[in-house]
Amino acid sequence: MVRDRPWNDKDKAAAIAMIRKGDVSYQAIANIFGRTKNAITGLATRSGLARRERNPARGLAWTGEEVDQLRRLLLKGVSVERIAMKLQRPPCGVRRKMGSLGLQEKKVSMVAAASRSPTLYPLTQAPILPAKTCQFIAGTPSQDDACKCGRTSVDGYSYCRAHLERCGGRRRFRALTS
Repeated sequence: MVRDRPWNDKDKAAAIAMIRKGDVSYQAIANIFGRTKNAITGLATRSGLARRERNPARGLAWTGEEVDQLRRLLLKGVSVERIAMKLQRPPCGVRRKMGSLGLQEKKVSMVAAASRSPTLYPLTQAPILPAKTCQFIAGTPSQDDACKCGRTSVDGYSYCRAHLERCGGRRRFRALTS
C-alpha cells in the first residue's frame, strides 16, 4: 500500500468509475490501485459518491435452508467465522442464531481439534461439573463447563492447588498449606 501519494488523473478517473458502477467493494478497488480502503472511501466522499458498504444478508430473516446448512456445517466442525462467510452473514448473526436454536460450538484444544470435530450440545444438556472441581477458566469462557479446569479443588476454595498458586501468588498458597 502506498500512503500519502497523490492521485494522478487517470487512476482517479478509473477509481471513480468503479465506485460509480458499484459492483466492486472499496477493498477490491484499493487492492487494484495499491491504496488503502480508507483512501478509496475518502475519494468517494470527496467526489460525492460515498456509499455505506454492508452485508446484504444483514437484518434478513433466516430461511429454512440456511438453518439446515448452519446445522450441517456445525456438525462437520466448521468454525463460526467460516460458516458466516459461507452463508454471507456476519459472525455475530450466526452466533445469535445458534443461541436461538440452542446450539453451541464446543471449544477444544488445538491438539484435540486436529483429531476430532467439536461436539454440539443443546444449551439445556451441557455437561456441568460438580461443585468440588476447579473453576479456573482455561481459554474462552462458554455457557457450559467445557472451558473449566475440572481437577479436584482445595477445600474452601474454587481452584485446584496449581491454579491457586498461579492466580493467588505464593503468599496465598503458603497461607493455605501452613
